[in-house]
Amino acid sequence: MALAAGPGESVGAEEPARLDDPFPVRNQLPLGLPFLEEPPRSAFLVAPGIAEASLGLAYETTLSASDSLVDLYREDDFATYDGLVTQEILEGVAAGSPSDSAYYLDGETLRAVLGGRLGLMNHLEIDFEIPLLMHTRGFLDSPIDSYHAWFGFPDGGRTAFARDQYVVGYSDAGRTVFLEDPPPGLRLGDLVVSGRVGLLKEATGRSALAASLAAKLPTGSIERFDGSGHADFALGLQASWRFERATLHAGGGFSRLGTWSLEPGFEMGDRGSLFLTWAYRATPLSGIVVQLLGGAGPFPRRDDGSLGRPALEIAAGMRHAGGASWTIEWALLENLTRDLNVPDFGLFFGISRRFAWRKGAVAGT
Repeated sequence: MALAAGPGESVGAEEPARLDDPFPVRNQLPLGLPFLEEPPRSAFLVAPGIAEASLGLAYETTLSASDSLVDLYREDDFATYDGLVTQEILEGVAAGSPSDSAYYLDGETLRAVLGGRLGLMNHLEIDFEIPLLMHTRGFLDSPIDSYHAWFGFPDGGRTAFARDQYVVGYSDAGRTVFLEDPPPGLRLGDLVVSGRVGLLKEATGRSALAASLAAKLPTGSIERFDGSGHADFALGLQASWRFERATLHAGGGFSRLGTWSLEPGFEMGDRGSLFLTWAYRATPLSGIVVQLLGGAGPFPRRDDGSLGRPALEIAAGMRHAGGASWTIEWALLENLTRDLNVPDFGLFFGISRRFAWRKGAVAGT
């Protein structure tokens, strides 16, 4: 499936790009973004002396609310609250809820990631992510409502609230975080550095197994919900199988999270994620990629809402080779969980380039 040089062929300044890697898209639920989650990766590492630079843009819209809050606003029907959620209302709903908690997430988020992969030696690479985040009231609420109505999808309570708000609020056991206006600008999130080791690789290059260790550094703003204010660590495992025209990737990760410095008193757990990616070479220069991403945590599971329940999201799109070492990729992102505890709908666009950073580097998988 890969566009690859022959055995032992020197790449000079470039290595041919791959069409069959997973989309590097993580869950973008606004309350989950401050915490570490490794994106899906191939178990085929970059070759020694080869580097990859990338830019990925994921834009997603979210509206999710706890059950009691949805019931309250459906009954009100814009008569008293005009569909607008305030901190006072959120805390009042939480106090009256059997779980003593409530949440409301509404807005759109752009997460831009400057990424890099560096092949150091056989079976070892170093990766990094520099995320930049922008939060906005957005413009997708009306199209999403129409889209859900047309296909008969559940609306998750969307129509009970005012459109094009930006509110991120969570109240639990008398503690609350609340942000009701989109913070301005595109700002730095928490940096992520990871190392990946190849554990197994078939002699024919058709299958591989790799493990990763990642650390998130507290460089993002706590008040904007761009960072948690604390370091997180994660372990991951990835497996890949190549067939004649298709590639299958599977893997998972476990993140050990530090406290949330904005409100250390919250009951928080760790988080886990799983992914499954299928890539098919449609033409010599383009591939179809379909990916499932599941996860759970770090918020505790409550009866009054879906925030702590497992989530499932799909990314479906294509990757195109532009020249010998460039790739351009795009995907549609859609929630598959009925309770809507992942972003509703989104778009992903990425571009990457591979090149040799060490003289005499040889192309490989």
